[in-house]
Amino acid sequence: LDFMINATTYIVGHANPAVIQAVKDQVDKGLSYSAPTESQVRLAKLIVDRVPSVDKVRFTNSGTEGTLNAIRMARTYTGKTKFAKFEGGYHGNHEFVSVSVYTPLDKLDPDRTTAVPEWPHQPQSVVEDVIVLPYNDMDRCEEIVRRHEHELAAVIMEPVASNFGYIPAKPDFVKGMRELTKELGIILIFDEVQSFRLAQGGAQEMFGVIPDVTTFGKIIG
Repeated sequence: LDFMINATTYIVGHANPAVIQAVKDQVDKGLSYSAPTESQVRLAKLIVDRVPSVDKVRFTNSGTEGTLNAIRMARTYTGKTKFAKFEGGYHGNHEFVSVSVYTPLDKLDPDRTTAVPEWPHQPQSVVEDVIVLPYNDMDRCEEIVRRHEHELAAVIMEPVASNFGYIPAKPDFVKGMRELTKELGIILIFDEVQSFRLAQGGAQEMFGVIPDVTTFGKIIG
């Protein structure tokens, strides 16, 4: 029994006959192309029409690549190198988001968040470029973000934190983070790889908060 439906990938269930037939039909046409295809264009238009924040779509092979490119784009746009994530937040497995994901209990500090590398021998430079924030704590987040505003390119967050129990952000917290990042010229990235299932336009439609960039995965299929 798959109670997570493969982390929301199979919203219509495993081995749905309509999906199986569509895959079989595609096999006859080909499976992999090095340039955009008609079906990709149709899917991109669907996403643009449905999601408030999206004007243009870049397809990748995974959510990991999506968040990697989003952070890279924010750095290029702002000219700053550091970014902020939330303690316990999961955004794929590339180097810069592999910080403070499954922090060991003995390294958790109740008074402050600390960037803790996820893997042995990660470069210290990675940890130094990641600012860690406490989820759903607007006062502390504002203090930390304002302290680092001149070096922060972006804040990345899940509107519903999947990694520690699918905990939704408080509506005032989401709105507060949007107002704060907009005021300071920091890119706000919503990771909606899983939360997109909450509404036709994703969690951002439900919360009524429009980020600068959104990353998807899994459920857009």
